[in-house]
Amino acid sequence: MKLSPYEQETIINFNEAEKAASVYTHNNALRHKLEKLSQERPEECKLKQISRDGRAVDYIIPKAWVRVTPTRILSEAQMKVCREAAQKAHISRFNAPARASEKENTPGSSYTTLPGKSETPTQEPASQTSEGH
Repeated sequence: MKLSPYEQETIINFNEAEKAASVYTHNNALRHKLEKLSQERPEECKLKQISRDGRAVDYIIPKAWVRVTPTRILSEAQMKVCREAAQKAHISRFNAPARASEKENTPGSSYTTLPGKSETPTQEPASQTSEGH
């Protein structure tokens, strides 16, 4: 039986006596994060139960991992500065020199790495470029 989005809960439960918390969730992102943590840190993050045909999980985690982090409240001036910085970063990302992985895909040039040398660009003859002029 499929649950409505309203019924697909995430419940975090802990008490003052124990150092562990229980996390029951239907949330895909949280399920994947907990799965990864259980593989990386099996002593701290333990799968307790899978339910709802694999659509919900219940993990035991350290209570110290539970946090409530509200978003920052920004003034109009702070929001303007953040927007400008984001726009500048976006623009500079496209104007920045190409990384090695991008250099390999640049039409008209190829890059080779020689033993003991850094990358050396070589220009292909104009007749072999993708433009064909």
